[in-house]
Amino acid sequence: MKLVGVIGKKTALDHYFTQDNASMNCIAFEQISSTHQEMKWDVLCVLPQGSETEDVQLPNCRLLIIAGDDQHLAHKSHADCVMTYGKGAKNCLSISSLEGEQMVACVQRELVTLQGGSVERQEMTVSFSRKMEEDYILAYLCLALVLEKEIEKFTEELKRL
Repeated sequence: MKLVGVIGKKTALDHYFTQDNASMNCIAFEQISSTHQEMKWDVLCVLPQGSETEDVQLPNCRLLIIAGDDQHLAHKSHADCVMTYGKGAKNCLSISSLEGEQMVACVQRELVTLQGGSVERQEMTVSFSRKMEEDYILAYLCLALVLEKEIEKFTEELKRL
């Protein structure tokens, strides 16, 4: 069973990833506990401001997803691979354009999924409600891509918020 963690302020989208799945256990938590530290995570997704304290030590993981502005967190984890999201073009996943309630997100380089597949460089249109900030959408989109979630269903979930 794959172990996936979402670190940060809880949002209405957490249930999309934490709902029952026989092959994956996804846990959303606001604070990193000693129990979390002892676990070997397959994926850890740190939401914007998910680890605000400078002295935080992230648990070990295969894949760490962090905001491009939080790259210092990469040195605070024993991650096999680090993926970044944000508004800058150097991030793995960034915003190409934003107009109203539609974002064009850009996969800047090929991404490896948790199941060993790949997501090619591409742009994708994501519709959303204005109740969630763009950085949160990018974080969750990055997680959806590496978990091989259907982007159409993900977008539908975003519009419902």
